[in-house]
This record gives sequence, C-alpha cells and structure tokens, in this order.
Amino acid sequence: MKKAFSFCVFFLFLFMTHSARAIKFEHIGIAEGLSQLSVMSIHQDRLGRMWFGTEEGLNLYDGQRVKVFKPRYKIDAHSEKGKDGLLGNNNYPITEDRSGNLYFCSDGKLIKYNLHLQSFHTVFSKDVSTVTSHNGTIWFSCKNAIYEIVEDTARLFFNTQADIQITSLHVQANDLWIGSDNGLYTYNSRKGFQLFLPQTAIRSMYEDSRKNLWVATLNNGAYQIAPDRTLTRYVYDRNNPNSISSNLVRCFTEDSTGKIWIGTFKGLNCLDTTSGKCTCYTADDKHKLSHSSVFSLCRDQQGNIWVGTYYGGVNYFNPETNIFNYYSANDLHYPFVGSMLETPDHRLWICTEGGGLTCFNRTDETFHNFSINWQQPEEQMAHNNLKAICYHPASQRLFIGTHTGGLVSYSLTNRTFKHYYLQSPAYTSQLGPVVDNLAIYQNQLIIQVRGGLYTMNLQTETCTPLFNNPLYKSIWVHTFTVDSQGYIWIASHTKLSRIQMSHPDNARHYPLGKNGLGHFAITRIIETPEKEIYIGTRGSGLFKYDASSEQFLSYTQDKDQLLSDYCYDIAVSPKGSLIITGDKGITLFNPQTGKSKFIGLENNVPISAINIGCKVYVCQDGEIFVGGVDGLMSFKEEDIDIKQPESHLYFSTLWVNNQEIYPGEDNHILQTTLPAARKIELTHNKNNILLQFASTNYTASTQSGIYEYRLMGFDEQWHTTNSYHIPYASLPVGHYQLVVREKNPKSPNYTPQQASLEIEIHPAWYQTVWAYLIYTLLIGFILFWFIRFYYSRMKLRAAVQLERADKERIQALNQSKINFFTTVSHEFRTPLTLIISQIELLMQGSPLPPNVYNRLIKVHKNAQSLKELISELLTFQKQGENVLSLQVKEIKMTPFLKEIHQSFSDFAETNQIDYKLTCHAPDAICWGDEKQLKKVFNNLLSNAFKYTDKQGEIELVINENDNELQIQVIDNGIGISLTDQAHIFELFYQASHEKENGYSLRGSGIGLALTKKIVEAHHGKISVRSQANYGSIFTVTLRKGKAHFANAPT
Repeated sequence: MKKAFSFCVFFLFLFMTHSARAIKFEHIGIAEGLSQLSVMSIHQDRLGRMWFGTEEGLNLYDGQRVKVFKPRYKIDAHSEKGKDGLLGNNNYPITEDRSGNLYFCSDGKLIKYNLHLQSFHTVFSKDVSTVTSHNGTIWFSCKNAIYEIVEDTARLFFNTQADIQITSLHVQANDLWIGSDNGLYTYNSRKGFQLFLPQTAIRSMYEDSRKNLWVATLNNGAYQIAPDRTLTRYVYDRNNPNSISSNLVRCFTEDSTGKIWIGTFKGLNCLDTTSGKCTCYTADDKHKLSHSSVFSLCRDQQGNIWVGTYYGGVNYFNPETNIFNYYSANDLHYPFVGSMLETPDHRLWICTEGGGLTCFNRTDETFHNFSINWQQPEEQMAHNNLKAICYHPASQRLFIGTHTGGLVSYSLTNRTFKHYYLQSPAYTSQLGPVVDNLAIYQNQLIIQVRGGLYTMNLQTETCTPLFNNPLYKSIWVHTFTVDSQGYIWIASHTKLSRIQMSHPDNARHYPLGKNGLGHFAITRIIETPEKEIYIGTRGSGLFKYDASSEQFLSYTQDKDQLLSDYCYDIAVSPKGSLIITGDKGITLFNPQTGKSKFIGLENNVPISAINIGCKVYVCQDGEIFVGGVDGLMSFKEEDIDIKQPESHLYFSTLWVNNQEIYPGEDNHILQTTLPAARKIELTHNKNNILLQFASTNYTASTQSGIYEYRLMGFDEQWHTTNSYHIPYASLPVGHYQLVVREKNPKSPNYTPQQASLEIEIHPAWYQTVWAYLIYTLLIGFILFWFIRFYYSRMKLRAAVQLERADKERIQALNQSKINFFTTVSHEFRTPLTLIISQIELLMQGSPLPPNVYNRLIKVHKNAQSLKELISELLTFQKQGENVLSLQVKEIKMTPFLKEIHQSFSDFAETNQIDYKLTCHAPDAICWGDEKQLKKVFNNLLSNAFKYTDKQGEIELVINENDNELQIQVIDNGIGISLTDQAHIFELFYQASHEKENGYSLRGSGIGLALTKKIVEAHHGKISVRSQANYGSIFTVTLRKGKAHFANAPT
C-alpha cells in the first residue's frame, strides 16, 4: 500500500509547470475589418492611427474601425484627377517623412500617401525593394542602388555595384547599413562599401535606445551590434530555456523598460538583455497570439506593442500596464478556482471545483496537483470538487471540505490524507458528505454542513453540534465567521445572527431587510484588522456593522463605491483595502476614505468571468490572487496606481448631407485631413452633418467606452454615446464648438480625453449683413410712406370729427327744443283738465238750450282729444327716460329662449363660433313682459357675439331652483377687467378694453344700462363674472310666480 501511495505521489509531482507574467493579446482580424490576415508591416502615423501593410492591401485602424485601401479602391476624387492611388497588393514596409506623409513599397513601386490631403502618389515606379527613414529623410533601394528623397525628388545616393538584392536599410549616425540576401554591408563616406556579415540573409534591422543595432536573419538567429561594433548572436537552443524560440527572425522592437521583443517564425520573444532571460509567447494558450509566425512589430506612442502575424492578423498588448499574472487551467488542472490558503512556506493551496487540490510553490513557480485516485480513493483526495480549506499550524495539517466527499485532512509533514467521511461512521451519521465552509477556533475545527454547524476537537477528532439549542442545530447556513471578540456571525436564509461562543444564549438576530441590512442573501462575512465587521451580499452590495447603533451601513454600486452590488468574496489587503470580487470584476474599497478603485473584467484582465464560489486571497507579501471560471490571476495593489499612458481623442471622418468629405474637394469644406483641422465652415444648405471620432488610446484597461458630447451654442446639456458617431440635422446659422470627451474613465490615474472642433454655418445671401442693410433701407422707405399716409388720414379724421361735432350740436339743439315742448305740454295738461271739468259741470247742471249744449259737447270732445294727445306725448317721453310699463303674462321660458337662441344660429355658424343652448329646466315658467325680456337676452347675446373671436365659444344656460330662475350667457371672448365691471351697467359707459382692443365702435354704452333697467323692472337681478382675456359670464336672475307683479297690467 505504501509503495502504491508513493508511486501516486511521485506521479502527481511530475505535473510541474512554470508560469510567467500573463499577457492578454487583443486581436484584429477579418471580423474586425482587416483586409487580409498576413500583416507584413505596422506603422503609427503622427495622428496616432495604425497602418497595417498586408499582402492584399493597406489598412488604416483608428481604434474603432478598419479602413481598407486596395488597388481597385479609390480613396477620394483626387485619385481620378491625375493621381495614381494605390497600385499594388503587397504594401510593406511603411515609414514616414518629417511632414508625416507615409511611404511604402507596393508591388515594386514606391508610393507616397499625403497625410493632409489623403491622396496617394507614385514616387518611383519600378523595382523598389525596401524603404526606411532617418530624421525625416526617406531612403529606398532599387535593385542594388540606394536613393534618397530630396524635395520630393528621388536622387541616387549610392550604387553598390554588387550582385545583391537589397532587403533592408538603416541609417545610423554616419553609417548606412545595407541588408541583403547575401550578407550585411555598411557604407560611409570615409570607409566606403564594406561587408560586415557575410553569407547571411538579412530580413530587417532595428536600433534600440542604447544605439545597439539588431539584425534579423533568415536562418541564423538575431545579431546585436553594439556601438563599438561588438557582435552578439542569439540563436535557438533546445537545451536552454532562455534562448529565442527560432532562428528564423523577422523583426524587433523595444518596450519602455528596455526589453527587446523579437518576432520569429515560432513565436514572439521577450529578451531581457540585462538578465539574459528570454520568454516566448505563442498561439498555444488562451489570450495568446492568434498565430505564432510573427512578421512585424511596432511600439506605439502609448507603449503598446503591435504584432503582425502571417495567418492571424494583428495582435497588440501593453507591457507597461500589464500587471496581472495568469495561471491557466493547465497549470491548475481545472479552470474553476475556489478557496485558497497560503502556508508559512509560501505555498499557495488552491481548491478547484473539479480538479482537486493544487499546490503552487510561489518561490519557484511550480505546481503540484492532488486529485482523486479512483482505484485507491482512501489514499488520495476524497473528491475533486473542493469547497473550503483551512490550516492548523500546531499539527501542520490542512483541512479540506469537499462536495460529496466529506471532510479531508492532509498532513504537510508526512504528506498523507485522512478521509473522515470514509473512515469514521460517527462522522458520517452527523455531518454528511458535503462540507461548505471551515474555520479554526481555539483548537477546534468549526464545520459548516447542510445540517448546520459542527465542531471537531482537533486532538480527539470527535464531532459535536456547535450549539445545543434546537433552533441552531438544523439551520441552513450560508456562511459564517468567528470574530476576535469570540462571537460567531452566522448568515442564514432570513437573518444574520451574532452569537457569543462561550455563552450561546447571548445572541442577537438581524432579519434581512431590517436595521439597514439588505434583503438579498449574504455571501461573505469578514473581520478587518480594525475589528470591523463587513458583510457581502448577492445583490444588495456591501454592509458594515455599527456596534454602537446596531445598524448596518451600506456601500453600493449606485454610490460609485462598488463595481457591482453582487459581492461574491471579500479579503483585506496589507494596505487595509477590502478586495471585493463580483460579477463585473474587482473592487478595491478603502474603508477610511470611502473611495474605490475598480478592475473590470474588460480591463485587460486575463480571466473572463467571476462566479459565486470563486474566491479571493491575499498572501503574506500582499500579492492578491483572484479565482475565476477559467483560471487564476494575481496582482499587487500598488501596481494599480501605475500612471496610465497618455492618449488623445480626434475627429476622424466628416459626412455632410450623407456624403463623406475629403480634403481639397471642390466644396472647400476641408483644406486638410479632419484630425488636423481646427474648424470647418459650411453653407446654410449643408447643415446636416455626421462626425465620427476615434481615440489613440488602444489600452482596454483605461478605455471607458462611454463618451459625452455637446455642441456649444446649440445644446443645453451633454449627450452620452458609445457609438463614436455624432449626428446633427438642420443646424441653424451660427458659430458653434463641438466638444467630445471621455466619461467615467476606468483607471484612477488616467486623464480623460477631450477633442473640440469649431463649426460655422454661414447664412444664405438673403441673411447676410448686406441683405439686412437693404432690408433696413426698404423698411425705412415703407415707414416714411406710412407716416405720410398716417398724417393725411389724421387730417381727414379731424375734418370728420369737426363735422360730427356740428351734427351733435344740432341734435342737442333739437333735443332742447323737444324738451321745452314736452315741458310746456305738461303745463298745458293741468289747465286743460280744469277746463274739461268745468265743461262737464256745465253739462251736468241745469238744462241748457240745445244749441248751447251741442256747442259744449263739441268743446268737451275737442278738449278730451287734446288731453289724450298730451298724454301720448308724455308717454313717449317716459319711454325715452326708461320709465317702462310692463305687460306681464306667463312665459314658458324654454321655448321662449330657444327662439331667441335660434335667431343667432346663422351668425354663429358664419363666424365659426361654438354656440349652444344648455337647458337644465325644460319646464321653467316665468311671469314677465315677453317683449321687454326679449330685448334683454337679445342684447346679452349680441354683446357676446361682438366680443368673441372666431373659433370661440358661447353658451346660453338655463337653471332653476325653488324660487328663482337663472339664465346665463357664457363666452370665452376678450373679457372685462375688474375695474370696468363696477361701471359696466352705467349709461353711456364704455369699458377700457374696448378701446385698447379696437372694439370702440361696437358698443354705445346704452345696451347694458337698458338691460339692467328691464331686469330690475321685473324685480330681478343681473350680474357679471369676468376676467380679461379669459371670457365673461352674465347671469340674469328672475323670480318665479307673479306676486311681485301685483300692480303690473296683465
């Protein structure tokens, strides 16, 4: 048995791997728009954009999109106006001159791309093999000769006269290095043309920051030529783990730390020339190269390394911001990482959820795996699905909780396992096969199982329930921890409990959703070195226990304190930060300041997801290990504060009225390429624009992906976008400034980017200053003519008013005469009455002679006629003075008012007025003078129509109660001010609003006064409620019955 065990242990210890710092390569391929996967050259222009030369065209990448130039593709109208455009498929190498214009070889031709005009031009049309630049001067080779570009003209510099094919050029101080298919040569004016490396096929050359020249060869590895011409060679050695991976070397670049990156046929190599250590990256693992055959390398302004491969497109990464170590499923024997523990010998013990237990020696970076041996399970791990682990220093044992394998211990001294589930029936009957959590407390092992909490005496290894209280025995525990004060914190489905271990009756229970605690399940409870209790939840965020108030303080995503409210695990760093893992990544929360730092899963981290059950652990030296669903990663807290590389936003593309705009077109919108433009000017009919913007920040760890923009002078607030498109339609004439900036950058040490562009929309010719000057003169002339016309009308009006005054004077004179006549007539009546009475006495007295009596009869008759004439004259005068005599009778008001209402219907229809009758008293009866009341309602309705505009509303409403009848005339006309309402029923009074609104000719000031007289004659009341510019309500109230008309004729 011991031999079998020893063999198993030996077999397991053979699985030893080394892990270097992980690099997560970002990829650009066909799916991202690349024209072809063979990327032979990479270059960054001065605007920050990346150019990829492939075997099928040239590609321009701005961080968001790839623009492809192929021979059949015309970049703009310039290509059709005497310029050549792109002429070939193979476009490499790429370089630039001092003005930023690009030069590259294209199927044997030298092509220039004007960066500002965005146009291609053929510089040299035959047998060009390579091109380079030095201090802005362009050098290229044609067959065995070397040329330089001077003032846009190719000038022969040197002819080697050798039978060689030049493959690369490099200018270093006064030396010109010439790489060929048969050796490396050097040329200067003093020593001439000399062979330096014979019989060696040269692929490329690169000069590092220390003036070392690196030479890539076809089969002889890489050479380093020092400034003193000392030669160092790097070749592949299968027995040397620090050798380069292939002798077929193609390219070089240098990072900010001085490390040399070497592209080979079998991977990308990172060479530390100081230590001699060389690390190789291939396409064999996750996040690695898309293809191992590397053809081109380029370091951009941010320090990103761009890698062009033969069949994998473009890869890029940033070694400066790469702070993570990554340990794959191959290292751990399973991708899902759970609980972890470090022992004093700096070994990290890692529980997986299917690969058993892995021991990571952090000193030599080796891995040893312990998994189940199904032939002899009692001698190995009880199960490969591990849930918890803890360490007992006194006995140097690890205690491991498994899923369906029960509790297991592992002795670090004799390297043996013990299975309590398989070997102890007493254990089996109490605890069961599933152990979810473990903790050491005062030489006891506290065990969390599905049936509650148990304790094992580590000397006798006997198990008993942690508490005898039946309430605690069968509780379903989510998680627990024991604090430094001797209290155990237990989280269950419905509550959080705090129980004193020595006196279990001393307990406090906090229901979920109460005392400030969240409603969702608790996932983790932890005590900090400051003796503060923090609780993580699955959806409610993070909580801190306040012992003084017995309340819980919350920290959430909404307060920008957490990356997510789903907190899976918590650990404390040496700096006191809480390391909180969740579904969106990692939060480093500082309890002292309340500030947080975030590491999102998209922030260039090597693991793709963190799930419930994935744990976080902080080692003694502060290295933080985070488990994921696809491996394990680690980092140092201080590395997060590394200053992030600078970058800038720029506007990349302009569309006007759905047409893309290029520099130098006939529309004169762009004089240079848009990223270099500071202002664009548009005409009034070209005011529908779409601007695309991009960023030179290619580092995923600092990109937020969310931007906000605002057109100053047009927008009142910022607009948020993640589409890199900014549209504006029908912009009015004016001067604007478009500003776009990055919102919520992910890195705390990253300055948000911002770009701005002035936009001016010019007015049409009829909106110019000259046009407005003409308009002013024209208006002045019209105004002058109007004033003249106005004064002539005023003169005419004065003459009319004078004539009217004369007429009024004559009318007043006539009225005076009538008044005098009436007065005299009234005086005639008294003596006439006396005369008639005397005649009647004479006629009734003693008999008179017939002739006298007949004469008296004639006199009496004529005198009576004269009295009646005088009475009629006085009656007419009384009517003029509004002293009315009513002819009262019973009136059925509904038919009566319907007839009046109907008489205005045609007028209402003509004037488009909503005119209606609302009757709430269909059987209403009233006593009165029908003729006079008709005048009342005709007058009120007439006034309503006078002062109600078209589209207005007028309503005649009939209401009644026990004693009275109310008739209302309602309109939404111009209304009556509060001041005018006090005088509106006075004779000849005209309201002020009539004069102000031009209604002075509509009313005479008599109608309402007469109406009031008639209503009052009927013992009724009339009132008005109105508001200027709102409308009016006239209410006539008439008494029912006829008792109040006792003296009126019927």
